Amino acid sequence: MRDAIRKVTMRHLVVAIFAVASIGLGQSPRLPQLLPVDAATEDESLRIARDAALAAAKTRNVDALMTLVSPTVFIGEGPNAPGATQRVLRESLADPKYQWWQGLEDALSHGGAFTTTRGAMAGQREFCAPYFYATFPMELPDAVQGERTPWVVIDKDVAVHAAPDAKSRVLARWSYVIVQANGGEQEDAKIPGVRWQSVDFPEDSESFVLANKIRNPEGYHVCFAKEWGKWRISAMIPHGGL
Repeated sequence: MRDAIRKVTMRHLVVAIFAVASIGLGQSPRLPQLLPVDAATEDESLRIARDAALAAAKTRNVDALMTLVSPTVFIGEGPNAPGATQRVLRESLADPKYQWWQGLEDALSHGGAFTTTRGAMAGQREFCAPYFYATFPMELPDAVQGERTPWVVIDKDVAVHAAPDAKSRVLARWSYVIVQANGGEQEDAKIPGVRWQSVDFPEDSESFVLANKIRNPEGYHVCFAKEWGKWRISAMIPHGGL
């Protein structure tokens, strides 16, 4: 996925967010795109900190990760007393199977962007990952409006299938689009371990894409803020609104 992340400046970001393309086989709906971005490449010290956090997540190295965590890190629950959330976080991460490890690894593997509205503190310039959390648009076109926040396809030429089966009919191919995904995951009809996410396509109909090709932008996210000249993890949130 990292190879697919494009190095774009923030002045290009608005264009990336609201680009609309007609893609697919036959008559596909016009869906807004949310292109990958990795603004960490604009600041070497941030990139080093982010990559160190990703390495710690991949190896489940609690000590290495905690050296990158702010004393006032926000974890989405409880008071932010100095050091209190650090202790809670360290105790939780002591279990290598703790769900936040996988969430942290996944978030840091999918780029990110600078924001002043989606970090630990409103108005503070922070880098948040993954990109589809940090750059998800505040306003959406009618094509993807719904009762729930739509999801983001995070790869190119992703096949949309008529059933949760790799051999079922391909209805369209999507690249980095925003789409309603009101249904849940399903196991592949024939291949154990392969999971599919239900998506709305065509309108008011159920189709499927591979679950590892689509993400909920309100899912796990991580933010970094600069403290005393160093980038530190300011927030680690398992889920939340945009």
